[in-house]
Amino acid sequence: MPKWTPGEQNGKAVSVKYTVPITFRLPKENKESQAEPKPVYGDPSKAPIFTIVEEMPQFPGGPEALFQYLSKKIKYPTDAVEHGIQGRVTCSFVVERDGTLNDIQVLRGVDPSLDAEAVRVIQSMPKWIPGRQRSVPVPVKYSVPVTFRLQ
Repeated sequence: MPKWTPGEQNGKAVSVKYTVPITFRLPKENKESQAEPKPVYGDPSKAPIFTIVEEMPQFPGGPEALFQYLSKKIKYPTDAVEHGIQGRVTCSFVVERDGTLNDIQVLRGVDPSLDAEAVRVIQSMPKWIPGRQRSVPVPVKYSVPVTFRLQ
């Protein structure tokens, strides 16, 4: 890179922030090669678990349907009610390529009884719409907060 001339202010050299625009042009491909999505990885059994993808997985019906499902299916544990225990349990799981849920874990628990109930409800969920990367279904790690509130 050639030597740059510094910016000047009141006759003194000063630092200047400069942005260099760079444009990339991809070669044009014929339309036939774009018809089939290219796999993200070779062997599906050795697929990496993604955390962010172009199309994130979603519960059938969207986020509102997910929270309605949780509120209908959660059975507040009686010992937690008796002791006035409430809070938010954060669970993570992997939404597989076929929409099934695996590797359900409690990331942040409140009480063992509430944690177990959150895991039970997540295990009972129907298949999700899987996440996609380059139009190909891929396994994606996903987190959901499950709130337990006494009224």
